Amino acid sequence: MRPTDALERDQAAENPDGSGEDQDPGGADTLAEAVFQAAVANAVEAIVLTGTDGRIRFANAAVFAVFGYSPEELVGRDIGLLMDAGEGAAHGAHIARYLAGGQARIIGIGRGLRARRKDGTPVDIHLSITEVKAVGEHLFVGVMRDVTVERETARRLEEARAAAEVANRAKAQFLANMSHELRTPLNAIIGFAEMIEGEMVGPLGTDAYRDYAGLIHEAGDRLLAAMNDILDMAQIETGGLQPVREPADLGELVGACVRLVQDKAAGASLTLDLRLEGPLPHVSLDRRLMRQALLKLLSNAIKFTPAGGRVSVSAQCGDGHVHIEVSDTGIGIAPDQIEAVQKPFAQADAALGRRFEGVGLGLPLARSLVELHGGRLMLESSPGVGTRAVVSLPLAAE
Repeated sequence: MRPTDALERDQAAENPDGSGEDQDPGGADTLAEAVFQAAVANAVEAIVLTGTDGRIRFANAAVFAVFGYSPEELVGRDIGLLMDAGEGAAHGAHIARYLAGGQARIIGIGRGLRARRKDGTPVDIHLSITEVKAVGEHLFVGVMRDVTVERETARRLEEARAAAEVANRAKAQFLANMSHELRTPLNAIIGFAEMIEGEMVGPLGTDAYRDYAGLIHEAGDRLLAAMNDILDMAQIETGGLQPVREPADLGELVGACVRLVQDKAAGASLTLDLRLEGPLPHVSLDRRLMRQALLKLLSNAIKFTPAGGRVSVSAQCGDGHVHIEVSDTGIGIAPDQIEAVQKPFAQADAALGRRFEGVGLGLPLARSLVELHGGRLMLESSPGVGTRAVVSLPLAAE
């Protein structure tokens, strides 16, 4: 049965003598009908035509793929056959209300519902209904698309997202507990190593012991710094770390950070210079977190710059932002690795993990801390030339 047969049958009943105002002596209607027939026949969506009584007048071939019925099996049967009992009753009520008072709750509006295949298995579909008026009768065209796979995929993605959130919270809690359990003895180790190194309660007797105490102290400080970085990264990822903002003098903050790494730069035989272009404004930020971000950038620049190189720091205002730049003449990063090194625990080259200390959290942590302030970290680098990191912070707190 063609989709226009139902309409033609109604028109024939209305005009038994075959007369009509819209007779087409040419072939325009024939061509239009052929195009329409082809579109309906080849549609991947199931298409049915029903009357006000809910009985199916036409169904295209795609109903078999969606519901398992052939078109011939459906013609003359109630549309509720394709729906769950509750859905079928609700659908009939919607149509009745529309016919009685024009309440178009489902007409012209796509919606999802649970349908039923011929073998009784459920199927999720998206249904769109359009009204067709033919010779005084209301007919309805329903276009149905199987969305079972889409809904199942969405459900699994939601379950995976929820599971990931639970895992993140568990990870953050574990790291917090681990940090507490390790920090207490580690602080004791660092403290006693410092006492021994300084011979606070008496001479050691052998200089080598003082050197050993210094190594213990240095290793403890390094381990404590790595633990703090891991904990901060975990808190950022779970939303547990939020900046406590207050007005801060950026010029003083940048200068203090440079002074803190001066000895480290000198020990690496590097030139460290600072250039501030005019007085910098006060910006609302968390001083501790922003100092931590800048120190990470400075430490990275010093770590990856060979002896005899230069690390430069500058700051200026423009475009409603203050831009703080840390550049170096170090080993640089390949362009295809720039995004990777800004992800936690990643390094541009696995070999670097053996040549340089660190757990790969410097850049990711700096970036996250800057973004907590509504800012942005931009990274440019070339192997053998050096790296340029620019922190852009909004002058007005976001």
